[in-house]
Parts: sequence; structure tokens; C-alpha cells
Amino acid sequence: MGHDAKTTKRRKSQKLKSEIRKAESGAHRSDAPYQVNDGPIPPSEQLLDPNGVGKRLKLSPRTVSEMANDGRLPAYRIGIYLRFKWTEVEQHLAATCKVRAALATNS
Repeated sequence: MGHDAKTTKRRKSQKLKSEIRKAESGAHRSDAPYQVNDGPIPPSEQLLDPNGVGKRLKLSPRTVSEMANDGRLPAYRIGIYLRFKWTEVEQHLAATCKVRAALATNS
């Protein structure tokens, strides 16, 4: 890979990271493709990465990523990155997971 190709690749990577930071911080431009008509993402709806979701669910980030790739967790793909809205994850788990009744104990 020549010097120019490496520079181009680095610039694209930096631009993608910048767009992700803007999306996560709620900063937006009117021509941004990820902008929602409702405006910026409120602080309570910040996007989480697999590490953040993993900490809340007590799962490894790899397991969270695999669950998202399999369609078992709702996720957004921004370039190569996975991002999650915690409220959507909670709603999905509440709708799809079964809660086991506590085991009866003889006392």
C-alpha cells in the first residue's frame, strides 16, 4: 500500500470516528445522514457500545456483539461499530425473555 493510499485510509477512518462522536454526543448538522427529525439524541438516549451494554447485562462485549449480529439484540451499525439504545434493549428483552418462577422451598 503506497503512502497516498495509507493517508486516504487514515483520513476516512478519522472522519468515520468523528461522525460517530457527533452522533453519540447529540451534535448534528442538517445534512447529516443519521439525523432524526426529532433533533439530537437526548442525554438519556445516548448510544452505548458493546462494553456499556455488557456491563449492564453482566455479559462480555463479545457476547453482546454476537447477540446483535444474530438479531437477538436491537443494534445500530455505524460503519464497523455496533451501537445500542438502552431503552430499546430493555424493551426487546422484556418482550422476548421468559422469567422463571422462583423455586419453591419447603420450610
